[in-house]
Amino acid sequence: MVTPDEPDNIAVTNRPHPTRDKAWHPAFLEMLASTCNVRAACEAAKVHRSTAYEQRGNDPDFKRAWDVAVETALDVLELVAFHGAQSGDRDLLKFYLRNRRASVWNKAADLSFGGNGEPIDIHVRFMENANGDDDDEPADPPAE
Repeated sequence: MVTPDEPDNIAVTNRPHPTRDKAWHPAFLEMLASTCNVRAACEAAKVHRSTAYEQRGNDPDFKRAWDVAVETALDVLELVAFHGAQSGDRDLLKFYLRNRRASVWNKAADLSFGGNGEPIDIHVRFMENANGDDDDEPADPPAE
């Protein structure tokens, strides 16, 4: 609706400006915590990405809530990786250990050689469960 005191090319609406209206924040933050995906969170909140990023840059409380939502989503992903590693997925096991214990698992291997100059074989056993039960069978060596 245009009032007589305004130019013809400006439309006046009763909708609040999205960066001032925070009603979309809960839906956005809930989806962000579930997906760790800003696009999905914006779609759930029915807000444009630029509005979300503008709000994040201008509102310290919203930025903190955004960061908490992302950390929540990453915690879930980390748990999925942990369970995959426990289930025997060697790629997830390596990924998990290299990221959670970087000081130990990101070092270059220091291999010793046998007395005749030949490389020695190293076999690693992993406990199958947390109660200490493990069998006496060594883990299969990695495929070459």
